[in-house]
Amino acid sequence: MANELKKGELFIKEVLAKLKGDGAEALAAKVGRKALSAFEGQIASLNSKKVDQENAVEEAQEALDAATYPTSVFSSNQSYIDGILRAQKAVDQAQEDLDSTNKALEYFTGKLAGF
Repeated sequence: MANELKKGELFIKEVLAKLKGDGAEALAAKVGRKALSAFEGQIASLNSKKVDQENAVEEAQEALDAATYPTSVFSSNQSYIDGILRAQKAVDQAQEDLDSTNKALEYFTGKLAGF
């Protein structure tokens, strides 16, 4: 608990500055612990999501490679091209999702560092 309070010292000071009356310090400490818990939980969740999304990018890239370099003769040129375009779209979407999670992770990690 002492580590959490030390880690959230700046946060607590900000909350204390906004509060008045008896028990303000205790309330600020409680709010600080709650806020730290929220940020740490969000970061853990995003890290888990990031691992899943990294796998999704790899799988989408493998599907694109398979569509681009088929191991059997394709029935029509258009279906070949359509397959490549669909696979590329899946890669782009998976990468976009991963990039979004990385940005969110960077944001929340930066906020936590500011406590």
